[in-house]
Amino acid sequence: MHSHSQINLTSLNRITIIGCCGGGKSTLAKQLAQKLNLPLHDLDDIYWHENWVLTPREKRNPILAPIIEQSQWIIDSNYASVLLTERFAASDLIIHVDLPTWFCLFRITKRSILQFLNVEHSFPARIQEAHKTNRQRSISDFAFYKYVYTFKRRLHPHFEKTLTTANAHQKLITLKSKKQIKQFFDSIPTTPSLAPNTSTPQ
Repeated sequence: MHSHSQINLTSLNRITIIGCCGGGKSTLAKQLAQKLNLPLHDLDDIYWHENWVLTPREKRNPILAPIIEQSQWIIDSNYASVLLTERFAASDLIIHVDLPTWFCLFRITKRSILQFLNVEHSFPARIQEAHKTNRQRSISDFAFYKYVYTFKRRLHPHFEKTLTTANAHQKLITLKSKKQIKQFFDSIPTTPSLAPNTSTPQ
């Protein structure tokens, strides 16, 4: 686990989580939101609509900017062209879930099979049925597999450049295995819940 001792894990209000699909970042984001009593904003949930309609690029920044200005949040998902520097600069902690590519490919294959069989529901409810019916991003979706297979080569240099631009390397923790993810999660103190946690509406 790549970590920095200057990160105060007892006072976390803004957390950015990045990493490849299938690595477990969204699961970690949900667990942290519950443990820290922080609002969770999943960018896939925000930007994707019924029947796999994606929010136009020019409308994505205006949607995300007010969220970044809030005092508390966990923002999950990459969208490297959408205010990534601003997210990094505003974060108390940046978590890079960086599991091996083979593991991510295995996980998305397993997930696609379970979703098609209507066993697992990791997509927003409004597009879950479209996924089942149209088999979008299923085991036959070569483009999605290519995205995952080339993720490290394409996105990691951009992450590194953005960390430098935002002067945020000292905020970064990189988790490279399920064991490291568990160890990190267990090291985070639980924040008492004073009010119901409100996440971005679906």
